[in-house]
Amino acid sequence: MADGDAEHWDSRYASKAAAAAAEMAASGHSPHLVDLAELLPVEGLALDLAGGDGADGCWLAQHGLEVTVADVSRIALDQAISRAATLGVGLDAVVFDADVATIPDRPWQLIHVAHFLHIDLMNAAAASLPAGGTFAAAIGTIWNLQRHDRPGRRFLLEPGEIKAWAEPHFDVLHWSEDWRTNDQHEAWLVARKPG
Repeated sequence: MADGDAEHWDSRYASKAAAAAAEMAASGHSPHLVDLAELLPVEGLALDLAGGDGADGCWLAQHGLEVTVADVSRIALDQAISRAATLGVGLDAVVFDADVATIPDRPWQLIHVAHFLHIDLMNAAAASLPAGGTFAAAIGTIWNLQRHDRPGRRFLLEPGEIKAWAEPHFDVLHWSEDWRTNDQHEAWLVARKPG
C-alpha cells in the first residue's frame, strides 16, 4: 500500500470505534454472504483479505470455517478479535499489506474479499488456492459513481471485469452485478478452482 495507508485506516477505524462498540456483536456483514451462502464451503480454512473489523470473517466463522482476517490496520484487527470474542467464535488476525505481502501458504478452502480491489492480490489468491478451493468477492463497480463519490474510480471494477478475470482460473458458480441492499452497485462472484 502507499505510504500512510496503515495510518489512514487505523485512524478511520479508531474514529468509528466508539460508535460501533455497542453494535459490534450485531450484523454488519456483507449481504452477498447470506445471499450466496449455499455456494460457500462450510468447513476448512478461510482467509478474509482486507477484512477490516471482522464482520465478514465472524460471519464465516459462525458458519463453520476457521477464519483468518488479514488487514493493514491493527486497530481494525483488534476490533475483529473483540467482535469474535463477543460472538463466541474463533478468529485469527494478521497484519497484511497488500502491496508487499504474499498470501499465507495454507490449504485455504475459501479466500474472500469484499469492498477492496487489488488485482495483483487477487491473482496471488487465485494461484494460492488448491484444487476445489473457492474464491468469493463483492466489489463495487463504476456504476456506483452514479450515486456515490466514494470509493473513487481506481477502487471500482469495470462492468464484467471480475468475471473476465475469474474465467481463466476458476469455474464460475455465480456472477452478478446490480444495485444491492446496501445501496452499492457491486459485482458478486463465487468461483471454484477446478481439479
